[in-house]
Amino acid sequence: MTWLTVSAVAELAGCSERAVRKAVAKGVMQGQPLRTTPTQSRGGRGGKSYLVHLSSLPEHIRARYSASGEPALPARIAPGGVGRALWYVEHIKPALEAPRGSRERAGIVKELAKKPFRHPDGSMKARPARTLNRWIAAYETQGVAGLARKGRDDKGAKRVVIGREIDKLIRDRGGDDALAKVDSALDSLIRGLHAQLETPKLIRFLGEHALSDHCAGLGLSPSASALSLPLHYINAPDRRRYRMSAKFRKDRKSYEDNMRPRVQRTIDGLLPMQSVNGDVTKLDMFLGDRDDLQEWAFGISWLDNATKRCWFDVVIKPKGKGITNVDVISSFVRMCRSWGLPKNLYIDNGGEYNFADMLGDLFSLLPHGMETHFENRSGVIRARPYNAAAKQIEGIFRVIERYLSALPGYAGGDRMKPRVATVSGKIAPYTRSLQDFVRAVGNAIALYNGLAQGAGAQLKGRSPNQAYQDAIEAGWTKTEIEIEAFYMAFSVPETRVLRQGSIKCDGELWTCPELKSHIGERVIILKPKYHGYDGLPVQDELGRLIGIARPQPKFGVLDPEGARWGAEATKRNRRATLAHLASAPQIDIARAHEDAVARLPPPPEAPVGARVTASDDAKAIAAGLKETAKQRRARESEESDREAREQLAALQSIFKTGEDAA
Repeated sequence: MTWLTVSAVAELAGCSERAVRKAVAKGVMQGQPLRTTPTQSRGGRGGKSYLVHLSSLPEHIRARYSASGEPALPARIAPGGVGRALWYVEHIKPALEAPRGSRERAGIVKELAKKPFRHPDGSMKARPARTLNRWIAAYETQGVAGLARKGRDDKGAKRVVIGREIDKLIRDRGGDDALAKVDSALDSLIRGLHAQLETPKLIRFLGEHALSDHCAGLGLSPSASALSLPLHYINAPDRRRYRMSAKFRKDRKSYEDNMRPRVQRTIDGLLPMQSVNGDVTKLDMFLGDRDDLQEWAFGISWLDNATKRCWFDVVIKPKGKGITNVDVISSFVRMCRSWGLPKNLYIDNGGEYNFADMLGDLFSLLPHGMETHFENRSGVIRARPYNAAAKQIEGIFRVIERYLSALPGYAGGDRMKPRVATVSGKIAPYTRSLQDFVRAVGNAIALYNGLAQGAGAQLKGRSPNQAYQDAIEAGWTKTEIEIEAFYMAFSVPETRVLRQGSIKCDGELWTCPELKSHIGERVIILKPKYHGYDGLPVQDELGRLIGIARPQPKFGVLDPEGARWGAEATKRNRRATLAHLASAPQIDIARAHEDAVARLPPPPEAPVGARVTASDDAKAIAAGLKETAKQRRARESEESDREAREQLAALQSIFKTGEDAA
């Protein structure tokens, strides 16, 4: 390997050293990429200069070097060796300028031997004339190479592969190839265990047993001390680095927090409510056993990224219940009615934020010229998984808990190691009422919003309230939204049966004047997905708005106002019913039936394929069953007359026969 100084390259190229230094800085000389290495010497920036590798120079410069026979630097140079050599050359330069073997050179060398000079390590000392003459001879015969201290030929090579004792045993039995094979097998095992984030103790245990198996395969029985793997072998950088890669699959949060590159953002130019973060957290405040309520409260918060104002709602859920869409929507509605409608919303991916899918219509109500930054115009950004650092509101929780930490019941961030006042380890609960607790959290939020932040923070020494005030004075205005818009945005359609002019929702009766006048069996309500609503938009089955239903009032048994309310409702219903009936056309229903029958085709007649006859008795029975009472009386009378006639005829026949005989 041949390295050349900048001055040597300049001499070969026939140009100035300045031109060569510029080429070295660019890394290219006459279109040819240069291979350089830094070295310490006198001059240059900070005492640093560069050497250029001969093979990277343009071809015509390499040809000039070959023709000149310039000696090359040693193949291996100790760190700083070239710089040290150039330093010595600078010191003996006056003697080099004098003729070789002359008295003038001898006198210069004698004077130089008397003068201490600064060495590369910063020390000041003189060198004897014998040393200076040796330097001069080495430089004149070999150039800088003669003064450059050679490095170790085995530099960078591993002198101890596994351990001194085990290395010797394996080399003596199978040579370097056997040792390399065992080292490769152990390296593969240890890297794989690091990739599984196993403990160093277990890695060492498994590695030593694997080493013992390999030695047994070679016919060796090393001692326990020889089989002991050094920790620096187990935790070598190339092996331990796999622990960091393994965090991507084994400890994703650690990877995201410490390894994933982050985007640096600024709030300069961001207006209030232009970007709002939302999140849910579980407060580290222990409330104790309070009937059927949970012992830990939830917090739903919203952060205005431009002013760092924080809106915070405390939610205490019954046991076994978690935060739902209804809770988050209720908090969002309260925030919007106070702060105005945000332009963009940055939220998490939890199920409690599914309400954000309903926000498309709500953000479409923004005035013209207030479009969102996103193509889908939904105004909603969902955080990527494990991307807590992108949600600035995560840091606000920690700030707020600093204020809460002074209150009784604060347990700290680690539930497994809570902050306790006694050695027994029991957390002292918050003893005051829940109303006092909500008020205390509100005071903590007020302190956060009102106190100035540090000069190095994004607000540059201002408080969130002051930043908001500055924006208002600069002309910013908020976007108010009517409660009816929330009804439409945060609601789901449900079918209800209309009975007696009212509908039932959540166990209560709801009605409105329009419902009292509506004729129909079923209606569609738009049920809001948040707490505290006092109106239900009602539509007919075709989706047309009927009215806004309110809770139906209740009256006392003897309250005359109830009778008046009922009379008015009945009057309205009857009037609407009669008006609706009057709008129907008058139809002669009998004539309509006759026309319908006349238009019907005659009934079909089936051909007779067989006949079943009855006996005389059966016919008589059938005839008797078919006759009416009048027919029966006529029949009986006729039969009686017939019998009388038959008897009379018989008597006459007897009398006639007697007369003839007489």
